[in-house]
Amino acid sequence: MLLTCVSVAVGISSLRAEDPDPYTHTLYSDRLNGVHSDLKAEISPVTVGPVTVRLTTPSHNLEVLEHELRLGPVDKRVDAATLRARYQGEAQVVAELELAGMTSEIDDHIVLPLQETEITGLVEIARDGDGYRVTTIETPSHVEIQVESDLAARLEILCRGFAVMTMGNVDCEALDQALSVVKIPLPEPGQEYFISSADLTEEERRQIEAYLRQR
Repeated sequence: MLLTCVSVAVGISSLRAEDPDPYTHTLYSDRLNGVHSDLKAEISPVTVGPVTVRLTTPSHNLEVLEHELRLGPVDKRVDAATLRARYQGEAQVVAELELAGMTSEIDDHIVLPLQETEITGLVEIARDGDGYRVTTIETPSHVEIQVESDLAARLEILCRGFAVMTMGNVDCEALDQALSVVKIPLPEPGQEYFISSADLTEEERRQIEAYLRQR
């Protein structure tokens, strides 16, 4: 589905700001806008000094309000791509705080306030049998998402307890600030994804084919 293509396009890195606008086509999918509760996302651990916080999300709802995927040929085998999405959501989070072999775990509910993300970079899109192969060429390490919750305040209580045991060798204020943003790792350069034509709607196939023909 085009949602898969869009997910792949998230994992692309920045073009230089001084480069001319390379985009020739804008792709949309009616299936992307709306509420999603089945998206799989790994959250990068948060490490501040000797403290590491590992976050997992047993359940979540992400509402995509609007999006667009812009594509343009850079050369015969490389495509410039920019994904822009406006979204909000909420999630249940399990946070595990670890310091020097000591661990403590708490649950919390977090909110993703209304926000917009735009990521720009390079991919390769090619026909492959009865579908399309998408290869990431350049990728950033992660995308950042703003969150709001009581998690940081609750973890700060644990953090200060650990700070006492480590004679103050923990920066709890820095940990509080770090937890206002979660980082979602993105695909590394060179990863390939296959999108079957059978998983695309007629309109989604039409948009992709229109782009590949003009390239």
